Amino acid sequence: MCPGEWLMHGGKCYYFSSELKNWTKSHEYCSSSDSHLAVIKDKAELDFLSSKIYKYHWIGFFNTAPGRCWTWVNGSALNETLFTVRGSAEGDRCGSIKITNLESSACINELRWICEKHAE
Repeated sequence: MCPGEWLMHGGKCYYFSSELKNWTKSHEYCSSSDSHLAVIKDKAELDFLSSKIYKYHWIGFFNTAPGRCWTWVNGSALNETLFTVRGSAEGDRCGSIKITNLESSACINELRWICEKHAE
């Protein structure tokens, strides 16, 4: 159902990197694996991802212009009534996760990342 190092949960496969890359390079890695940076739809998915990490990981939301809303890589807006983002939303900011917190980080920082795709 999922490739070798990927974990299955809720009909999706997740890859948790051990390497460090900036947000753009992480996004490119996921794309090259026919996936995308993780898009968290609900608390159950957040809890699953949180249970697998202990350091910051890039996930698929970003905000590249002042006054814009946080946006997931699939084009949907981040539901800020469901999720609170810690940190600044000014300038070139990208989304990361640590434990159960969604965080704003400079996109040039090098972090681990989480890719997701549908299980086959």
